[in-house]
Amino acid sequence: MMGFGCCGGMVTLMLLAGLFWIVLLVGVGILLYALVTRWQGGQGRTAASPDDPLALLKIRYARGEITREQYQQMLHDLTDRGADAG
Repeated sequence: MMGFGCCGGMVTLMLLAGLFWIVLLVGVGILLYALVTRWQGGQGRTAASPDDPLALLKIRYARGEITREQYQQMLHDLTDRGADAG
């Protein structure tokens, strides 16, 4: 009596080999996804950095936190400040 049946050892080896290739392919896929998202600058759309006042102003206007007139005045102030500094 062999204990594993007719081809016991071979079946186990085949299952382990298949599992190995599945794990390897999933790992390569995860690695590629991580590299592509890092290369594109992060995952999807990122929040504006605090160092970018124009982007923050656009976000505040889009959220409805400020009116159109306030947006235009702040935009004018920020662009004038940039012209004065340069």
